Amino acid sequence: MFIKEVAEQPQALKDTLEANRGNYLSLDLNRPLLFTGMGSSLAAGQLAALYLNAKGYPAAAVDTSELLHYQIPMLKHYQPIIVSQSGESYEACRLAAQLSEYTAITNTPQSTLAQGASQVFYTAAGKEESITATKTFTSTAGLLLQLCSQWVNAPLEQALFQAVSKLETAIKEEEISSRIGNFLSEDRPLFLLGRGPSVITSDLGALLLKEAARMQTESLSLGQFRHGPFELLADSFQCILFNPKGTTESLNHNFAIEIAELGGKVVYVSDQALTHPNVLSIQLNSIDDFVSPLIYAYVVQMATAALSQKKGLFLGQATLLSKVTTKE
Repeated sequence: MFIKEVAEQPQALKDTLEANRGNYLSLDLNRPLLFTGMGSSLAAGQLAALYLNAKGYPAAAVDTSELLHYQIPMLKHYQPIIVSQSGESYEACRLAAQLSEYTAITNTPQSTLAQGASQVFYTAAGKEESITATKTFTSTAGLLLQLCSQWVNAPLEQALFQAVSKLETAIKEEEISSRIGNFLSEDRPLFLLGRGPSVITSDLGALLLKEAARMQTESLSLGQFRHGPFELLADSFQCILFNPKGTTESLNHNFAIEIAELGGKVVYVSDQALTHPNVLSIQLNSIDDFVSPLIYAYVVQMATAALSQKKGLFLGQATLLSKVTTKE
């Protein structure tokens, strides 16, 4: 089920992008956007907010539960975009009920969230049965980048369609899962590290590994890792470090070498290979810094598959969770 849905990602992303060609956000360019969601929906919103901020358009992304209980007054300054693949998540529906206007991003037509929205945009991911988001994240993140880049007149559509092709190529590299499984320990904490958009890739990966592999994981920016957690390198340390093309590519490359030289094990995901005894290098074409999470998400999915299998877990199924969260 999980592996099948992973393989369906390129088509889901392509279908979503094609279905939304010519669709535009009917929002005021002079007022900031606020993206809100839970789990992987929040990660997709964080990527969109980071993209807009980088283009000079103020935006924020906030956990919907925290927004409901502690930050509702801030909404008067923002145009809200609620993200929920089911359109029925408890927090999303409760927030929507309090708003006179909002934009919805969902995979589910006729859902509660979609029916109450001022404008709604749909992903075309189809049904996702695994507890862990795969194609719904990829298609949601792709759709948000498509809409936001058009909104600020800096279209990413060409790069997003290239991501479909690169994701197809990556999925054919079936040995990625076994290589990661042979390199990483399922019994030790795992850090996921990056900068910029790769922090979102790290956030997503940490979530997936907790959900499906029951791993103790932590996502950090490399800058934050330097300020304190760096001391963890004195003990057995393992991480996945994402380094796509972009502003901090050289900085990240040097950091990966430093971690390896200090004895840390590094799964290094980048356009260029890195050779070191403590490094497992996975080469994937990132195309663009902001598009890279759509491609590099495949690596964390394969890490989840490998480490879940090593722990003897049934991949994609949960004991305590349900696919749609209906209570706080």
